Amino acid sequence: DASLGSSLTRIRSTGSDAVVSDQKRVVAIKYFLDRPDMDIDKASVLLFKRPPMICRASDVAAFLERQGLIKRQGEGAFLAEVYLDRFKAFMSVEMCDKSGVEFDLSTSSTADPATLAVRLSGDPSAPGAALATIKQCNMSPAGLYGISAILGLQAMLLSHQLMPSQRVWTPYMQTWSCYAFFLGGLLSFIIGLLEVFRNNIFGATAFLGFGAIWLARGLEFILQTYSPKRTKGAANVEGPQEAIKIELSGYDSYEIQQESEQNWGLAIREVYVVAFIAVLVVQSFRINKATTVFCVLYLIKAMFDVFEDLSTTCKWFSMVLSWILSGVAFLLFAAELTNEVYGKEVFNLQPWRQNQRTQAFAAAGNNGAM
Repeated sequence: DASLGSSLTRIRSTGSDAVVSDQKRVVAIKYFLDRPDMDIDKASVLLFKRPPMICRASDVAAFLERQGLIKRQGEGAFLAEVYLDRFKAFMSVEMCDKSGVEFDLSTSSTADPATLAVRLSGDPSAPGAALATIKQCNMSPAGLYGISAILGLQAMLLSHQLMPSQRVWTPYMQTWSCYAFFLGGLLSFIIGLLEVFRNNIFGATAFLGFGAIWLARGLEFILQTYSPKRTKGAANVEGPQEAIKIELSGYDSYEIQQESEQNWGLAIREVYVVAFIAVLVVQSFRINKATTVFCVLYLIKAMFDVFEDLSTTCKWFSMVLSWILSGVAFLLFAAELTNEVYGKEVFNLQPWRQNQRTQAFAAAGNNGAM
């Protein structure tokens, strides 16, 4: 429905062929913010009553500005882009006007209104616009690094349990418990809280959940390492170093003594972790393939974690998957940090939907965009 001229591109509405009067002319303006996981499907709608019969993109932008939705000049200015069906692409308001793009709304009526889609984003050339539109930075790279590090440390722990080495075991456990608490738990939990202020529902849920899990595990390891006399089988130990040796070398024996209760109790705990990650896997299909791959691998590992204290085979699988996950998480950390620092997708995380700019572990909630 577009006729091309030397200096004018006129796009007709999709309404009926009858020309309507100015009083009955209406066009639906669908607008959305240029943010991760926001697109036309999640747009809001305003009815532009009595628009010009031949409407320019600047007329649409002026209407949005009158509604208080955008500010086109000065501090906190927005860049408005109009979607052109013929080209399947967005063009800025200024370029539309310079190129002579006009919209024929002569047949757009209240009964069958035409639709114009507008994408809004911060104009990087406007003074202070970047600060006005982005108030919190993306902290998910730090969270991904924490997950990578703690999974690598966990893989080392499992490696020792499968291939014991007392020379590595004693000093390692003295530091492992602290890393589990602070790097795996506290760091992730803090980042989850920060993602709340970005309205990143996926990142906040994932990092808060992982953070709480590893805070609990880290505290458990700290108590077992530095208060071994409170653990069954270590009450008659002389000296802290010897206590650590017996506790660390006897950790598996303590579980064996209570195999009917302790091991199944740990398995039940891991079932809830599996359920949590399974939900994240489903939601990751709204983000990108890199996040989905990580979540799926973590889900498979968590399934083996359920039975790792009941089966040596499962513990071997859990160890191998822990190493793999640690590497995948580190690659995600490096890619996400690079993309954030350079302000563009240096590394493509493969979004599930075309023309979607995404971040790892990022999806906006219902009440706004990040």
